Amino acid sequence: AGTKANANVVLIIKLLYQLVELFRAYFGGNCDENLVKKHMVLIYELLDETVDYGQPQILDAELLKQYITQGDRTKALNLNDVKKL
Repeated sequence: AGTKANANVVLIIKLLYQLVELFRAYFGGNCDENLVKKHMVLIYELLDETVDYGQPQILDAELLKQYITQGDRTKALNLNDVKKL
């Protein structure tokens, strides 16, 4: 992570660790180079949702699995179900 101003180093390290945990939650506890190559589109979508303009956003795996689905791996959220929203 690079910046022109002083950065909060602890925030950056915590974000990187939480991203690894998020990827492990999506890939079943395994996160290696081959899985990253195979699921690059999914990782890009996760990064797009979790970091906006350099600021960390939602990093909860269970919440993200409702919105970002990849085949049969997760159940999509039914936006018509008001009780679950």
